Amino acid sequence: MAKAKLPLLGVQARGQLGKAIVYFPWKGIQCVRTHVYPAQPRTGPQLAVRADFTNHIDAWHDALMLAADKVAWNLFASVSKRAASGFNEFVGFCRSVLVSGDTLSYLRSLVVVSNTGGTVSGTFKSSDDTARDITVYYGYSKTFIPSSVAATRSGANTWAWSISSLTPDVYFYLYAVDQVATHQGRTGIFKILVA
Repeated sequence: MAKAKLPLLGVQARGQLGKAIVYFPWKGIQCVRTHVYPAQPRTGPQLAVRADFTNHIDAWHDALMLAADKVAWNLFASVSKRAASGFNEFVGFCRSVLVSGDTLSYLRSLVVVSNTGGTVSGTFKSSDDTARDITVYYGYSKTFIPSSVAATRSGANTWAWSISSLTPDVYFYLYAVDQVATHQGRTGIFKILVA
């Protein structure tokens, strides 16, 4: 890398000139270097990681991932410590589960079925139907969600939940988690107004 005293054709130059050199700013200094072709070794592990990313991206765009699910993941991203979108948090969570060696379960398609008299109930879907325990956490703050109820199987790949004694006309937040043995899955954080 070399410092550029007077960049080509202007005060600030960025980008490549042919396939020979590249101009770029670095810590406020105008620099120039030779153009480098990225390596594409296509090793087995690299192809496996790329396939995982493709699967998670396809899951994000799948019809079972409702618009409400994406809003919930964006809300989850807004309270995380990283500057990331809901999409980034979703793909990051999926990758972390697979890197840990656990089996990933997509939890999505959360639908509120009933919302009356301080009781809210609904369903969501799981990407597989293995027998396990799924917990729904809820609370009145998106950053503090201490209470929980168990979700129950209500059909093939479908789980039901019901939360009672909620304060009417107040928003509450919930998310579902599957963390049994070597199985992991979760939803984003949903914001629901209690009727």
